[in-house]
Amino acid sequence: MLYLVLDYALYVVAFTVCGVALWLGDRPLKVTAFAVMFFWGISPLTRTGAYVPWNLPLTIVDSNAFLVLTWISLRWRRVWSAMIAGLALVMVVTPFVGMADQELDPYFKVFAYNILGYILVVELIVAIWLTVRARRQADEGAVRP
Repeated sequence: MLYLVLDYALYVVAFTVCGVALWLGDRPLKVTAFAVMFFWGISPLTRTGAYVPWNLPLTIVDSNAFLVLTWISLRWRRVWSAMIAGLALVMVVTPFVGMADQELDPYFKVFAYNILGYILVVELIVAIWLTVRARRQADEGAVRP
C-alpha cells in the first residue's frame, strides 16, 4: 500500500515540476520536461496488474525515453541533461537486474523506479534553478552600464 502512495505522490510531484519547467525553462529544459511528462504519462498504460518478471512494454517505453533524453543531452550539451539521460539508462537496466538475480524481492523494481524517479525530479529542479539563475545573471549584465 505504501509503495502505491509513493508512486502516485511521485507522479504528482513530477508533473508539477515539469509544469514549472515548461513555464520557466529554456528550450532544452522545456523539451526535456515534455519528454518526461510524455513517457511518464504513458508508462502506467503498460502495467498488467499482475507481477511479471519482465514487463516488455514498460522496457520499450523506458528505452525510448532513454533514446530521446540522450538525443536532448547530445543536442544541447548540458550537464543536467546528461545526468537525466544516465538515469534513464539505469531505468532501462533495472528490469534486467531483477531478472538476473531471482533472489531479489519482487518489490525491488518498484522501489528502484521510485528512487530513480525522485532523483530525476531533483535533477529537474536543479536544472530549473540553473536556468533561472543564468537568465537572471544575463538580465543583470545587460542592465549594467
